[in-house]
Amino acid sequence: MHLLLPYANCDEPECQQALATLKLPTLEKLLRLLPLAHTDTADGTSLSPPHERALATAYGLGGLDITANVTPKTPSAMLPDGQIPWGAWHAKQAGYAGSLAGSDTAHPATDNSQPLRVTAGTDAWAVITPCHWTVQTSHVTMTHPRALNLMEDESRALLAAMQPYFAEDGIALMYDRPTRWLARGEVFAGLATASPYRVLGGHVDDWLPKAESAKLLRRLQNEMQMLLYTHPLTDARAALGLPAVNSFWVSGTGALPPGPAHSSQVAAPTSQAVTVPNTLRDAAIQGNWPAWAQAWQQIDSKECAALLQIVATKADMKTGSKRSATLTLCGERSAQTYQADPKGQNGLTGRIFAKIKSIFGTQPLPTVLKLL
Repeated sequence: MHLLLPYANCDEPECQQALATLKLPTLEKLLRLLPLAHTDTADGTSLSPPHERALATAYGLGGLDITANVTPKTPSAMLPDGQIPWGAWHAKQAGYAGSLAGSDTAHPATDNSQPLRVTAGTDAWAVITPCHWTVQTSHVTMTHPRALNLMEDESRALLAAMQPYFAEDGIALMYDRPTRWLARGEVFAGLATASPYRVLGGHVDDWLPKAESAKLLRRLQNEMQMLLYTHPLTDARAALGLPAVNSFWVSGTGALPPGPAHSSQVAAPTSQAVTVPNTLRDAAIQGNWPAWAQAWQQIDSKECAALLQIVATKADMKTGSKRSATLTLCGERSAQTYQADPKGQNGLTGRIFAKIKSIFGTQPLPTVLKLL
C-alpha cells in the first residue's frame, strides 16, 4: 500500500494554527517506524505541485522509482517542470491511446469521428479543464471546476461546440469526464503548463504558459471565451444560479515515454496500489481549515491505520512475502516519502534509518509537516 497525501501542510496562517492543535497518533507511529526514502524539494513556483510529482513517480511516468530505493537520494532523471504527461496517461486509461506499445488505433468519444493513430513516445496529449474565470479589478481568478456542478450532457454539448475550433488548429478534442477533456496535438509536445491546483486561488496570468508555441492556445482561449459567452447553456446555467463555463485550462502536457511501466498493469489513482485521499486537498483549496483538520483526523484513523497494520504485520500471511508500505506526505513546495525497508534494520540502510530517526523521532509532528 502506498498512501499519498496531497496538501498535508500549507503555508496559510490559518493552516498553521490548525496544525498546531492536531493530534495524529497513528501518523506519529508511522513516522517512527518508516525510514525516510526520498525527499523531493522544490518551491511554490513550480508548475507541477509536489503531489503530482510524487504520483507521477509512483506511476512510473518519470523521476525516482521509490519502490526500489530506500535511502535518501536525489532523483537522477526527473520530468521537466510542468510536463508530467497526465493527458496521455488519462488517454491510455480511457482507451483512447490503446496499448501505446507501438502503433495502435483509438476512437474518440464522438461516433462520427475518425480513428486516431497513436505512436508511443511521439503523441503529445493534454488535459483540458473547462472552467470559470472571474474578472477582478486588477486580475483574473479561476473557480474550482467542481463548483461548476457541470453535468455530462452539458459538458458534451460544450465540447461539441468547441471541437471544430480545436480541430482547425490541429488539436483533437475528446471527452473523458464532465470537468476533464483530453486533447492530442503537436502543440503540446515540450510545452510546460501549470497544474490547475497551482492556479486556483491565484492570478491566472501568473500561470499561463510562456512558450512561443502557447500563443496558439491563448488565441484559442480568447476565441472560446467569445463562443461560450453566446452559447445557450450560459444563459440556462445563469437562470439556475450556476457559474458559466467561460474558458478552459491546459495542463498535463506531453507524451508517455515508451516502456513496460505504461502497460495495463499501471494502477489508477483509485486502486489499492496507490491510495490518494483528496479530502485534505479539497479543504485546503477552499481555505476551509476546520474541514482540513477534520479530514486529517479521519485519514489518521482510517488510511494511516490501514498502513500501520501493514507495517506491523510485516509479511503477507498467505505467501510469506514482505508487504510494501509507503507513505508520501506532500505540501505546497516539497514531498517526503517514507518506506518500509524489506531488508530489515541491519546494515547501511539500518544505520541511515537510525540516524534519521534520531533527528526526527523526537520532534513534534507539526515540525515534521512544516518541512513540506
